Amino acid sequence: MHTICLKDNWTLTVLGKNVYDIPETPIETKVPSTVYGTLLEKGLIPDPFYRDNELDALKLMENDFAYETEIVIGEEDRKADRLFLHFDGIDTIADVYLNGEKIGSADNMNRVWEYDITDLVAGDAADTVYQVKVILHSPTKFIAEEDTKCPVGGSSDAMPGFPHIRKAACMYGWDWGPRLPDAGLFREASVLAVKTARLAQVFVGQEHHVTGKTVHGTLLILFA
Repeated sequence: MHTICLKDNWTLTVLGKNVYDIPETPIETKVPSTVYGTLLEKGLIPDPFYRDNELDALKLMENDFAYETEIVIGEEDRKADRLFLHFDGIDTIADVYLNGEKIGSADNMNRVWEYDITDLVAGDAADTVYQVKVILHSPTKFIAEEDTKCPVGGSSDAMPGFPHIRKAACMYGWDWGPRLPDAGLFREASVLAVKTARLAQVFVGQEHHVTGKTVHGTLLILFA
């Protein structure tokens, strides 16, 4: 398996009118990165952890965002049996496009996301340039809409509806933390060129056998 790391040459765009009046034009970034991190690095937002800056930073997450880059898949990699567009971490609600065609979605920041692009690039020249776009949808609008459909409980210090999304709960506020539900491609992105088979996941199971009981508890033998 050969890995093409997609680290550089990304842009981030804040889509639509926003609380900071950031223009809807691409901003240079890299992956891994996040929306808050990129905008703070570029001097486009104030430190969200200072005083009450968190209030405006939270409003920014009512917007959608676009991560974009271009990739080239060389002749040797095209000889692979399968080609995958691979993301180690997408935060969180997203649609993924290749040359304007939607190839999949994401809804969980706690897992890996992978999209088979073998057939989409088959037959193209080795110097073909492909546009990759990831649209990140507003995490605050998502939980509000889902909570309207099915109200759920949770921490009184956090935003209503946060249990509806597979995202770090602390981003929505806690007794010790602000409400800053960031978004982004916060882990590595790559293209995987896979020949023949590969080990994608390993699962270890255990069998627990009770061998006796004492005043201190149950005695077990573990078989893996």
